[in-house]
Amino acid sequence: AYADDAWARGENILGVINMDMNGWQGDGSPNPENLDVNYNGPSQWLGELFAECSVKYGTGLVVDAFLCPNLTASDHYPFWQKGWHAICGITDNEGYCGHGGNYPYYHTSDDTIANCGDPSFFYGAVKTSVATLAEMAEPFKVTMGKPFYGCGTGVQVIVGDRDLNTDPGTAETGVVDLWSDTE
Repeated sequence: AYADDAWARGENILGVINMDMNGWQGDGSPNPENLDVNYNGPSQWLGELFAECSVKYGTGLVVDAFLCPNLTASDHYPFWQKGWHAICGITDNEGYCGHGGNYPYYHTSDDTIANCGDPSFFYGAVKTSVATLAEMAEPFKVTMGKPFYGCGTGVQVIVGDRDLNTDPGTAETGVVDLWSDTE
């Protein structure tokens, strides 16, 4: 519905980062667990950028980005249909494009935070998503104030000028504090 509405409004969407079931830490295979990032041909640049940002920003997320145009069962697909660039990140690809894995609680009432395990995998996916968005916007470095945050606490996102400083001894940064009383 959103892609159709955006198309009708003539929006200029540069790229869509869709995360589906990325809170689950995985089944241990592969080891370390990775985030499968699916892209179609025109979106390859976005999948590769996402993988690069995980390394460049030290998010701790292992990314396996690969061509998978037949993954149409998620929210990125309507954007592909409109010709927009989009990726779909999922802990286990459920067999699409030869990438295995199985989330035992997929689309059940047991798909809860408690069943996802160690939240550091999810935090890595969030950090990499934010870093990718920042790279798409302008050349700024984005880091988090600490490795992970608990529910109901503020999150500190630090946005800094990575290479445009006139004085390399001066860090030019801005800090954004986020907080929500819901997940």
